[in-house]
Amino acid sequence: MKKFNNIKAIIFDLGETLCTRAINIEKQEEIVAKEVISLLRKKGFPITKQFYQKLKNKIWDDWKENVKYSGKEFKLEDFLNHLLAQFNNIAPHDRYSLIFDISKIIYKHDLENITLKPTVIETLQKLQNDGYLLGIISNSSYSYDHIIRVLEKLRIKGFFKAVIVSSHEGIAKPHIQIFRKALSILDVQPEEAIFIGDNPEVDLPGAKAIGMKMVLIVNNKINIDKTQVDGIIKNIIDILTFLPESGMKRGV
Repeated sequence: MKKFNNIKAIIFDLGETLCTRAINIEKQEEIVAKEVISLLRKKGFPITKQFYQKLKNKIWDDWKENVKYSGKEFKLEDFLNHLLAQFNNIAPHDRYSLIFDISKIIYKHDLENITLKPTVIETLQKLQNDGYLLGIISNSSYSYDHIIRVLEKLRIKGFFKAVIVSSHEGIAKPHIQIFRKALSILDVQPEEAIFIGDNPEVDLPGAKAIGMKMVLIVNNKINIDKTQVDGIIKNIIDILTFLPESGMKRGV
């Protein structure tokens, strides 16, 4: 097994790298949609489930496509404002309170269903003990504060010196600027850092473009050009096999 020497920092993706959901995303969205529709009806804005889902999916696809090509990230609250603006019977002053209430529903269920993946705690503890700086870069339309609450619930917030959330930065992976921000906070050069993520479309090109080592965590069977990555792992703890046994403390 090849070793990555002269590494000072390990930076992680969040969703499906360090954590996952107790229920699948489709089930979670179904529960959220039911509560949102119920809320709208109680507020005097009756809509059908079919209309809500069709409209939400259309707007979501358009916005995500824009992120894909522009590199810019949007905030959940902006998305909800645009969604509610499509309903002619919802006045602007009503939209703001509804955005707050709907956001609470979405964040509540996300927080309830989030769970750590296996071996995360022991891996982070080992890396920290060995002297590595740790960070997170997460592509998410959810707020920075919510992502911090997620890390607190998972009891891993204290491990990370840098937590970068795309909605807060206004840019998303694979834009190199978001990687540059994490490297700047950790005060390391790209060649001194490893990025670990699960998405070869956004994690891989961004990390490689800036000059970081890229390790892909494979959660299912996907076609991967192994020449494009520096390593492939199945569990987070497997990253330790790429690092010197004595860690960063070998030189201090």
